[in-house]
Amino acid sequence: MTSRLINLGLYQIGWFCCVLGAARGQGTAGGLVALALVLVHVALLEDRSGEAPLLALAGGFGLAVDSTLGSLKLLDYASPSPWSPLAPVWIVALWIQLATLLRFGLAVMVGRPGLAALLGAAGGPLAFMIGERLGAVRFAEPAWIALLALGVLWAIALALLSAAAARLLGPAPPARYRCPARG
Repeated sequence: MTSRLINLGLYQIGWFCCVLGAARGQGTAGGLVALALVLVHVALLEDRSGEAPLLALAGGFGLAVDSTLGSLKLLDYASPSPWSPLAPVWIVALWIQLATLLRFGLAVMVGRPGLAALLGAAGGPLAFMIGERLGAVRFAEPAWIALLALGVLWAIALALLSAAAARLLGPAPPARYRCPARG
């Protein structure tokens, strides 16, 4: 239970740093904080097997999905990438952070691509709606087209990430973080 709370805390801190940083024109700084928190996550894991390829794959999915959405002019990022038309660092960092949840709070979707697709179809647009309210992103009008595209792309990406996580992480016991006090 403690490991899950730490994992969720690391994710939430990174999410807010990225989204609020982007809204204030400091998206790269927020992304770097999130990536530093990913390193904390990896350092604390008792079993790191499969973690690096999973994180890299999630970053690749994020780069592809959000670069596509930006290129189609469905989204406008408040803190855009200097390498336009590529997605900004902060949004790719969020995808990498999302993968850190796959051993903990989102472990239920590992190896269950149908469930992952449903969670992606609902969760992706919801997260972006919150991000829009906070000023990190703007939807093209009519917004429903962007939300529909987000739902479809997130459903596909999370289904693929779920299948990849099952292969990379295997049927491992529930993940735990090392407690520095325990040694």
